[in-house]
Amino acid sequence: MSFSFSSIDKNPLVSKYEQYKFLGIKKYYSIEEFSNIIDYYYYSQNIEKAREVVNDALVSHPSSFDLLLRKARILIEDKKFKEVIKLLKYLKREEPQETELYLLLGFSYASINRTKLAEKSFNRLLELAEDKMEYISFLNDIAYIYFSLELYSLAYKYYKKAYKLDPKDKNLLYEMAFCLEKENFNTDSINLYLKYLKHNPFHVLAWYNLGVVYLKINNREKALEAFNFALAIDSKFTSAIYNKAYVLFENKKYKDSLICYKKLLNLEKNNPSAFFFIAKNLIELKQYHKALKFLKKTLDIVPKFPQAWFEIANLFYINNKFKESRIYILKALKLGDLNTDYIKLLGKTYLKEKNYKLAAKAFKWAIENNPYDEELWINYSEVYENEGNLKKAIDILNNSKQYLKNNKRVFEKLKSLSYKSNIQKHTK
Repeated sequence: MSFSFSSIDKNPLVSKYEQYKFLGIKKYYSIEEFSNIIDYYYYSQNIEKAREVVNDALVSHPSSFDLLLRKARILIEDKKFKEVIKLLKYLKREEPQETELYLLLGFSYASINRTKLAEKSFNRLLELAEDKMEYISFLNDIAYIYFSLELYSLAYKYYKKAYKLDPKDKNLLYEMAFCLEKENFNTDSINLYLKYLKHNPFHVLAWYNLGVVYLKINNREKALEAFNFALAIDSKFTSAIYNKAYVLFENKKYKDSLICYKKLLNLEKNNPSAFFFIAKNLIELKQYHKALKFLKKTLDIVPKFPQAWFEIANLFYINNKFKESRIYILKALKLGDLNTDYIKLLGKTYLKEKNYKLAAKAFKWAIENNPYDEELWINYSEVYENEGNLKKAIDILNNSKQYLKNNKRVFEKLKSLSYKSNIQKHTK
């Protein structure tokens, strides 16, 4: 774990160390020299080499506070948090005023979900701040630690404290907005993103994240606007292109969506999701032959893609090839989780072929897993309607009312079946 990053040029000391190490020449290094060599590797993210130097250094200087503190940093990189805590407790007795101890200790406790002890360490760290600027710096360090551990509510708490003390730092608005987004406080997140964007209107990630939050609350119009702003800043921002294409698809603007997905393919030539959604758009545009080609391209890249197999099944169903459709539905079911859409289509193929026993079995199975799908109940009733068992068909739809209250389609179907049933009674 690094709290600060620096670009360190390889200095003569490091070069000499490597040269002597390679030649097998033993040389004495002071604590300060070892510390500089370790820091070079650590901040260059060469943790393996830093670990090696720490071990060498502690042979010569086994009780050095500075070297043991650096060992703690390496142990954190190795995720050996219990060892870190034990070591830092020892070092705390030696240097109780050393602020980095409490930062590392808090991180270690938080990493093993002991947040009360982490908070205790961080509170001590804040007590040791020498002035307001250092206090704010510590608040940001603590927030970053919680953020890196995906403890977003705690990260938000410290970013908010830092912002209250330093409202000129508008970057904190972005950090707070992101934390709130992750915690699904969507309205508050949107407000903070908008506030931040007033000060930094060309921040592409802020526009993109804003679009994502609007999608979460199903405001597709605002989401599209935000993704368009992001793309105005960076026209090759693939995540924004993808999300814009998705929004256009959901808005039934299939031609526009198709253009976006094709643009995405120009940037990411083998993106299976792009191939898949191009196919979905083509299906909606009734360009079935082209859609099949793109579904096959999807499966060339990701053979175990159940949704793609299902869409192929759907294409065969649309073209009245029910036996072929079933083959691909079963492939999708074997690969994916239990998906009621797949089972529904399976039932519909049996219904079309008048295999009412298997159709009823499929629809019943699907309803058990998703009793809130109106089409499933109607399909299930149609099995018995086609068999001439209108009473059973009516009973099924009456049973659906406990899940589908005041459903217009169900009501209309019941009305039609009741009318047929009355005619049937009078003709007997």
